[in-house]
Amino acid sequence: MSFNVYASGSGGFRFKQDNFPDGDDFEPLKTLATLMSMEPTKLGAVDAVRDHYLSRDMTDALSSIASRESLEMFKGSTDSLAMRIGKGSGWVAVSPTEKHALWADTVEFAKYDFTPGDDPGAEFFRAISQSLKKTSLNNWGVLLALTTVLSKFDQQLSASNGSAVTNLMIWLTK
Repeated sequence: MSFNVYASGSGGFRFKQDNFPDGDDFEPLKTLATLMSMEPTKLGAVDAVRDHYLSRDMTDALSSIASRESLEMFKGSTDSLAMRIGKGSGWVAVSPTEKHALWADTVEFAKYDFTPGDDPGAEFFRAISQSLKKTSLNNWGVLLALTTVLSKFDQQLSASNGSAVTNLMIWLTK
């Protein structure tokens, strides 16, 4: 299965990609707990090694490492954007949609205002996770798509020296 991504933001930012691959589903609470425990320290590296050696088999170990890397990229792109935007001067909204052939589409909406605390990546994930789950878009492909959009938006802001108010709207359609 796949989904489509469209994003529009301040400064004329546009991103569109159809048929983005889904990937495996994730459990929002477990993923949030992992995301909140990640630190760019020796302790974070110890956790990754521990996950690797305590896994039941190599497949689980590889999956665990890939999951942590995906979360690290998501957290890094969100944190970078939060630092560039600054406190209270913008937002990111996500509108996931699950299409149905025989009944009405499931459409959700989640918004994260950039009034970050200590961990913008975890705060943004917490703000959008239930909307993703309700539309069956709680998977690693969506996390990768969000990471890609946030990174490209951050790069455009960097190139244009940003704007006073920064807004980004992301539509995900399955």
